[in-house]
Order: sequence, then structure tokens, then C-alpha cells
Amino acid sequence: MRRFLALALALSLLAPSAFAAELAGVRVPDTVTVEGHTLRLQGLGLRKKFFFKVYVGALYLTTPTSDGAAAIRADEPKRISMYFLRDVGGDKLRDAFEEGFFKAAQERLDALRARIDRFLALFPDEVEDGQVVTLTYLPGQGTEVAIAGQVKGVIEGKDFMEALWGIWLGEVPADSRLKKGMLGG
Repeated sequence: MRRFLALALALSLLAPSAFAAELAGVRVPDTVTVEGHTLRLQGLGLRKKFFFKVYVGALYLTTPTSDGAAAIRADEPKRISMYFLRDVGGDKLRDAFEEGFFKAAQERLDALRARIDRFLALFPDEVEDGQVVTLTYLPGQGTEVAIAGQVKGVIEGKDFMEALWGIWLGEVPADSRLKKGMLGG
């Protein structure tokens, strides 16, 4: 019995990716480290548009919660990663974000407009199948946008982050099944 336990422990140490989560063929790590903070995977969801799989969304939080409002309000490091499963034109992506901001923060759009425009300008003409878009919030700094591993810019403000996170986790999310999955449901 001891040999079996020792072998099982050794194999688990040699294969840390065995603990990664997977959805729609996309494997994601259970944790990510951001500026010395360990963020834990809260959940995964699949964004579909009509019959097409668009991306797998992964939510990483410092303090785990299945409450969307609490995740939005948390002023601590957190990340949303979007693992694209198909090519998406920049115009379509920008339109989807615009619609999401409208639903999530309609009453604050005027105050956020300049930052939303800067955010939308960070996206290329196309996000390709296999690319990852990461949105990482760091208190006091803002929301860092990285595409395919390259940082494109940082948008300041907790209020901006709350509007952005509201697209996925708010009362009127872009996709309720995606929200449920990202919150661990």
C-alpha cells in the first residue's frame, strides 16, 4: 500500500497539468500568478453565438466566490481569460464589447466613454483561433489587456473594471450559461 501511495504522489508531482481544467478541448491552469498574487480558477464557461463556439472563458480570483456581484466588486487582483476557438473579426469583437458595456453599465457610459474607446482601440483587426485574450485587474493600476501574450495597454479605474467584468458576471450578462460556468456553476 505504501508503494502505491508513493507512486501516486510521485506521478502527481511529475504531472501538474493533470490538475488543469478543460472545456471544449481547451486546457487551462488551476492557478495563475500575477505580480506575486496567486489567482485560483473559479470556473470555465463556453461562449457560443448561434451554433458556433466562440471562446472558452476562464475566471481567476484571489478570493473565491460564486457570487457575480461580489466578484465584480472585489478590489483585488483578478483575471478573465478568453481562449478563442475561432477567428473573430475585430469589428465583431468591438461591437460585442459595446453591447456588453451598454447592458452592464448603461447609466455610467458617459463617464466611461473615453476609457471604453481606448479599450476597444487595443483590439486588432482579428483575434485568431487559438489566441488568448487576458484581462487582468490590478488595484491601483487598472485593467491590463493582453492579446496572444502581448500587453496592449492598461485602462485605469476600478469603475472601468466593474463595467468590464459586468459584461460576463453582471445582472444582464452577455451569456448566462457562460456566467454560470465562469462562477463555478
